[in-house]
Amino acid sequence: MKNLLSLLLLLFVTIFSTAQEWSAFPVPANAGSGKVWQLQSNISDDFNYTMSEGNRPAAFTNKWYPRYHNNWTGPGKTLWNSPQAWSNGDQLAIQAVRVPGTDQVYCGIITNKTRIRYPVYFEISAKIMNQTLANAFWLLSPDDTQEIDAMEGYGGGAGQQWFAERMHLSHHVFIRNPFQDYQPKDAGSWHRRSPAGTVWRAAYHRYGCYWRDPWHLEYYIDGQLVRTVSGQNMIDPLGYTNGTGLNKEMDIIIDAENQTDWRPGPTDAELQNGNIFWVDWMRVYKPVNGNNNGGGNEGNPLVTLRKGNSTGFAIDGGNGGGNGQNVYLWSYNQNNVNQQWIEINRGGGFYSYQKRNTNFCIDGSSGGGNGKNVKLWACNAGNQNQQFRKINVGNNRIRLQKRNASGFSIDGRGGGSNGQNVHMWASNNNNGNQGWIITQIGTAKNGNLKAGFSESESSESNISSVSIYPNPVTDHVNISLKNDIDTADVIITDIQGKLIYKRTISNSLNEIKTSSFNKGLYLIQVKTSDESFTKKLIVK
Repeated sequence: MKNLLSLLLLLFVTIFSTAQEWSAFPVPANAGSGKVWQLQSNISDDFNYTMSEGNRPAAFTNKWYPRYHNNWTGPGKTLWNSPQAWSNGDQLAIQAVRVPGTDQVYCGIITNKTRIRYPVYFEISAKIMNQTLANAFWLLSPDDTQEIDAMEGYGGGAGQQWFAERMHLSHHVFIRNPFQDYQPKDAGSWHRRSPAGTVWRAAYHRYGCYWRDPWHLEYYIDGQLVRTVSGQNMIDPLGYTNGTGLNKEMDIIIDAENQTDWRPGPTDAELQNGNIFWVDWMRVYKPVNGNNNGGGNEGNPLVTLRKGNSTGFAIDGGNGGGNGQNVYLWSYNQNNVNQQWIEINRGGGFYSYQKRNTNFCIDGSSGGGNGKNVKLWACNAGNQNQQFRKINVGNNRIRLQKRNASGFSIDGRGGGSNGQNVHMWASNNNNGNQGWIITQIGTAKNGNLKAGFSESESSESNISSVSIYPNPVTDHVNISLKNDIDTADVIITDIQGKLIYKRTISNSLNEIKTSSFNKGLYLIQVKTSDESFTKKLIVK
């Protein structure tokens, strides 16, 4: 029985971690009026499998080729080489090694088997190499005449600080014979982080692009819009596409390149110490028509909104729904459909909350004012009274700031009681009544709970005798032991296995500070006298 429980525990942790990996990050682009984002699961990949040249499981081969989309071996001194693309059970590795006795470099590459075409949002979570090679996530048409580069990064190397500080966000249109190439060369195509001197190779980042139509591209980094390219003068001013713009189906490619036609090649030392482009996941979404229940939209989470300073109470929309119906606090119960909200990304960093099984959303009424009651109103993608920016106020609390009246936020008043009104009040990060714990309990598609959850479990629920929350984290993570557990060993490593934290805990509730951790993915292992398990920890 104990072995069976351990097996079920392992299965739960695996499914839970998979579901969480990118679901913590809403699609930042606006799907459009009446549209919602739908995950393309047949294309997207979390790379949570072990894979090498002699072991290509179906999880990989169903989606990818370990090669370029035709027989070209690569630019400059690149030799694309199948063995250099592998995964460690959690991440894809695009590796680079010296071709013995030459100045060439074997580089990893994979090409997705399913082509995509606008409108589409595609994104990667990755950490680039620490060397001069190009690391890229890009689209290319089968005839090699249209290209979109969601990211092209250069980790550094001797004399390469300028490139190390900048990420190339661009596109190309080509004529193959005689060869001609256009790409924009404005300063914005090289995005620089703040403050000056910050390099991209130091951490994982999310790089995304919304290919809205043939004449419009939006580039996002870590969920923020950093570049927009639109119109013929930017997309194809020389007419290489004969007036069609970026209109062709394209392959998805992840690779490394030794571009010695315009850059220095890597040194042997660089290839020894910084030779892997790590990819945590890659996801693709299409905008689809929405409906009352979020059906067919795997991108929208189903959440509860619990009062941070009175966690026994949550925002409740009452029975059914209707224009002007009060929104109030009620004893927290995640199985109560009146407390289940579909979180809809409206773009620009704003979100709406639609009551499950209804077409009514949380509405802050026109304008803003202290004490103005929050009510339900018919959902409308263009109604800014229903759109709120999520402001992180620490300790896993989120302030919900009204879009068209940023001076006011959703406030649960002092304390908590059944039927207590929720209203608007002057925005204040230090006001505990405005700090909400947003817990994902499922997906919007038919109101289904996430894989790995039962009706009585949430992202803060116990895994056997230990509870770990919140996840993702900002400044701390809590580890809670049940009363019958005396001690447990806690080990936190980064994704490459480097030890970050180790401690034996004994109290029922332990707080581990994560504010000094770099943003990214970690593995947290907890060992008790009876069991041991590992789960992913996301630090934002």
